[in-house]
Amino acid sequence: MRRKCCKKFRDIFDEDGLDYIKEKNSGGTQYIHKVKLGKYKVLHILEVYSKMRRECFVLDQKDVKDLSNQEITQLVKSSPKYKIGDTHPCKYDDEKYIYVQFNKTAHFGNLQLFTKEFLNLTKDANMYRCYHSGSWNPNPKLYKYEQWVFHNGVKSDNMQEMINSNESRFLNNDEAESLVNELKRKNEPYAYLEKSYPRLGVKAFNYEKKFNPHTKFAPALEDDEEREEIMAIYEKKGLINSVYSIIIFA
Repeated sequence: MRRKCCKKFRDIFDEDGLDYIKEKNSGGTQYIHKVKLGKYKVLHILEVYSKMRRECFVLDQKDVKDLSNQEITQLVKSSPKYKIGDTHPCKYDDEKYIYVQFNKTAHFGNLQLFTKEFLNLTKDANMYRCYHSGSWNPNPKLYKYEQWVFHNGVKSDNMQEMINSNESRFLNNDEAESLVNELKRKNEPYAYLEKSYPRLGVKAFNYEKKFNPHTKFAPALEDDEEREEIMAIYEKKGLINSVYSIIIFA
């Protein structure tokens, strides 16, 4: 696989006085360091995105022409900058450089992948935020909302474990976002998840047509053990007194 090395990579690789670049863009942050591994000059690139950490080592082809692919991989893994872990590398080259790349991805299809190790691959706060619910429906009889904030302060090692133990769980997104803002202020990484669950016993829902077989339902509001807390949240938000709520409750 061939890839053209972008100019900023060439600049830091070839210029003696330039050893480090940090660049932020809309997608994430890139950290580019020039390091020495024995007699070899190596460029280390760590790219941090919301759901991916990508690490790439760039070497001059003429410097490592006598090394095998396995020896090159072992060389870059010996770097003190190496962070991603024991994943299978993707190796490719262009006219001058060889690249050895490692990827680590997390997504909300598998919450076990959201580990503290994943969050802490850099010290800069990089959040991943996923809304399954959209805006709140003003009628608490229709849906139940829950939020979780995964961060270094929780006891659980991954987000799935945290959810299973009801740790760092919120019923009020204002409180969840207050914690998120505090973590951002401290430059701490986090992952934020909000879900909505349709309630049982709602006459307006055609359950067979509206929801798929894997939908998780919340109990009817009158059967919900957290009903009083939920109603207090809706009242605090001013949703109970909204015109829309009055029409629905009537």
